[in-house]
Amino acid sequence: MKVPVTKIIISFFLIATLTAIAAQFIYSYSYTPPLGMTNAPNESNCSVCHNVGQLNDPNGKMSILLNNNDSGYLPDSIYPTQVNLQLDSNLYFGFELTVLDSAGNKAGKLIMKDSNNTAVASQGGREYISHFQAWQNTSSDSATWQFDWVAPSSNVGEVIFYASGVAAPSAPSIAIGTVFTTMLRVSADSIFSSTEELVSEKKIRVFPNPSAGFLFLDFSFNSNDAYFVNLFDLNGTLIWKEPFRPRLNINELNSGTYLLAIEFSEKIVFTEKIVVLK
Repeated sequence: MKVPVTKIIISFFLIATLTAIAAQFIYSYSYTPPLGMTNAPNESNCSVCHNVGQLNDPNGKMSILLNNNDSGYLPDSIYPTQVNLQLDSNLYFGFELTVLDSAGNKAGKLIMKDSNNTAVASQGGREYISHFQAWQNTSSDSATWQFDWVAPSSNVGEVIFYASGVAAPSAPSIAIGTVFTTMLRVSADSIFSSTEELVSEKKIRVFPNPSAGFLFLDFSFNSNDAYFVNLFDLNGTLIWKEPFRPRLNINELNSGTYLLAIEFSEKIVFTEKIVVLK
């Protein structure tokens, strides 16, 4: 039986079109993965697209490193962060990460440091950072992505970094890849109180802000109470701590943004960003 030439042509173009769509699907995910693949609650992981090999192969490792000096986070502080993925005899790597509080809500903000290799996107109220293009590293069978995490502006309790990644011996595709998942739990700094009840009825005013020389604190409190003033840089490093006083000399500080924190009973009960201009 002869098949009409028209049907042959239509079938050929249909197959070619589907092949092109599949190729584009695979290619696009090697640049940025679909969102919601971090293995966080109510999310999948990279095994949705890559399903060869053992999940979390013991011969490899995925890790999240947060540069917070092994302490908790401080509000609005910026923490250099990196994701590492290693598996011998693999040349291509990809990842996706999100940061959530215990209720599953977005916690803080993710900031790119390398736009050539990472991308940030949002979906469903969550924020994600991922590879921008599949990382190729033929010398060490591993990949590292670096970015910054800005802590929440208030204490939201424990936050959890969720990440999933894939290592592949050749250009990533739907059928190739060993999948890894990992997480990192970070608590608020022990000095940071989850409530401002101690000062909620006391109006605190910090002025002038920005300032070039002196900073004034308008705050009425019982003189028998032991309040302290802490000053942090935005990396969470304590610059100085001293007993509360209404006038602070900031002449020796470099221009920039800092975090002023009032401490009572070994808990931070009030914070405000200050800007020093020289």
